[in-house]
Amino acid sequence: MSALETWHSIIDAEAAFHDEHGHPPKKLKLPVRLAYQLAKLPRDQFELSELIAKEGIDVIEEKGLLGVSVEIMRDGSTQFSFE
Repeated sequence: MSALETWHSIIDAEAAFHDEHGHPPKKLKLPVRLAYQLAKLPRDQFELSELIAKEGIDVIEEKGLLGVSVEIMRDGSTQFSFE
């Protein structure tokens, strides 16, 4: 999955969570490999990828994504999930 496909999948899954539960998710569990994938987004279009390049993937946990807190899963997970 490309970086842009990963980003779109996260956005679509957040919208689906909201539709199903009637409220936005509180947390995104993001596999470490997908966190690195987001670093590949075009830096001139996505501030996030620039921040990852400068500070590393832990910045995703510090800043969150789409207004949701993020836990980077370093256990070999391959799928993200919302809670």
